[in-house]
Parts: sequence; structure tokens; C-alpha cells
Amino acid sequence: MGAKNRGACRSEGQIMVRQTHLHAIPMRMFSASVITLVVAGLCPALAHADGSQGAAPVADLSGLESMHATPDSNAAQSAPYAKMRAQAMMEAATALGAQHGLRWRAAQINAQLQQLAPRLARIYDFRPLMLDSGMVVPPVIEEARSTWSGDAAVARSAQVEYRIIAPARIAPIAPNWRNWLMQSVPAPMQPDPAVLPQTDDDRTLWREAVDRGWSAGVDQANAIFAVSLRRLQQDLTGMLLFLRLERQGMVSAPMLANGQVGVEVSGRALAIGQQIFRLTMGSSFLPTSRWTPVASSAPVLPGLADDKPDTAAPGAPDIGFVASPAIGGRTP
Repeated sequence: MGAKNRGACRSEGQIMVRQTHLHAIPMRMFSASVITLVVAGLCPALAHADGSQGAAPVADLSGLESMHATPDSNAAQSAPYAKMRAQAMMEAATALGAQHGLRWRAAQINAQLQQLAPRLARIYDFRPLMLDSGMVVPPVIEEARSTWSGDAAVARSAQVEYRIIAPARIAPIAPNWRNWLMQSVPAPMQPDPAVLPQTDDDRTLWREAVDRGWSAGVDQANAIFAVSLRRLQQDLTGMLLFLRLERQGMVSAPMLANGQVGVEVSGRALAIGQQIFRLTMGSSFLPTSRWTPVASSAPVLPGLADDKPDTAAPGAPDIGFVASPAIGGRTP
């Protein structure tokens, strides 16, 4: 199968959803009960699936490797020219492979996520978290435990520290997992014909550079997904944490104001029954005199109760998808 395919298949595995209980963990992790989408690789699953981004189809690796141009008998063949052309050709091949590898891998990830869409929609349900009759997305709060900061002269420690890392925002529709996890990759740019391989030596260099770029593109798509996954977990648990702290009187809720405009005429546009919504005040932490003791319990994500326990992790819903070993339309 070759190094190129081994590089593209470093992510072989499956997608799973598990419930992870997080308590007293570092700042970059999150407290409270959260459904964690665990990626055990996500190796290519649907090599021939229609996961195209836009109108252009997703190319396979073999097609990129076989690209070539008709040799130019009139081209100068001096050593400096040949060296510059080889460098330009390899850069173009690497860029081409990276763009197509990224697009191909993103299409696979999107296709696998679409297969899990019903389960993900139930587990990652943000609608119960919305404020003001579903008009406002809650702020995101980050929790850090056993923090330490300062310098050689002054130091500060805290058992628990909270920070608002994302403010509340107006949204007519509650967000869903697609806002975080689905990747949109533009169609790759085609290389200039002048840098396409012409000789057998050129083709060898071209294939090697395309393979390196392809593997880098696959790795980049996996990295983008991993970052997006962490962001989804952070935002979800941060919103749950805000709701808990708001009930305890430790943080204020954002204030939404709306006004009736009625009819607005603007040139060729006419709006009737128009309302204006505006966040007049964001959330902020409140003094201890405002705090209210309440019975606390670990927040459970909506939809969790409907899932059956997993044998490997009691109480954890498991949605596994075993990936196909096909790479770029090619089977080892």
C-alpha cells in the first residue's frame, strides 16, 4: 500500500460517544457530567461516499499521482533551470496533495457524522439551555481548580476559579453539533500546467510530493476535527456550568430587551410588525452577598437517559462506527 496510504490511515478506528464524569480537573478540561465524543481515529470510512464539498468532486490519490504534461522540447535544460523547475513542481505537488487530502478526509468525517446525526442531535441538544424563550445562547464559563499565578515577588493561588470565556449572544435558532463539527473545505486550486511532470524523473518526484502533501492534508483534517470537538465540549459544559452558577446567584443572567418598531419602509423593502432585540447587559460574577445555597447535582445532558449503557463504561451511550480501510478510492 505504500507510505502514502499508511500516512493517510494513521487515524483508522471508529467514532464513539461516551459519558465522562469530570471532577477537580485542570483548566483546559471541564467539570460536570458531559457526553464526550471520543475519536478513536476515524480512519477513512466511505471512500466512495458522496461527501463532496460544494460542486467539485473529491479526487482520489491515484488521479493526482498520475497527472502529467507533454514534454516541452523547446524548454531550456540548463542545470539552474532544471533545479528551479523541480522545486516549483514539488511545491505545487505538495500543495495539491494537501488540498485534496484535506478535502477527502473532511468529506469522510462529515459522512460518518451524518450517519450518527440522529444520536448526536439527541445527545448534543442545546435547546433546553437557551435563555429568554430560546432567543439567547448562554455564556460559556470555564472552571479551573488549584490555580497558581504570579511572579517571584507576588503569587496567588485559588482552589477554584471561574472565567467567562464566551459572552451570551442572540440566536433565533439554538445551535447544534453541526455548528462545531462539520467541516467545509473549498475546492482545491488546479496547478499551472507549466509545473506538471514531463519526464519519468519528474513523475517520481511528483508522486512523492503528492503523497507527502496528501498525508499532511489528512492529518490537518483530523486536527481540525479534534480542535472542533474540544470546542464543542468546552462550550457545552461551559453553558451547563453557567446555568448552575446562575441558579446559585453567583453570576448574573444576560438581559435581553426588545422594542416594537411596527412598520419600517426602506426603499424597496417593507417590514411589518418588526421588533428589535438587543442584549443590554452581559453576564458578570456577583458578590458573595448575592449567592443562594441550592441543592447541587451533576448536570446531565438532555437525551442521555434515552441511551442504553455501554458494557465498557457503565452508563455511557456508545455509538460506534467501524471504518473501512479504503484509502482515497484505493483498497490496500
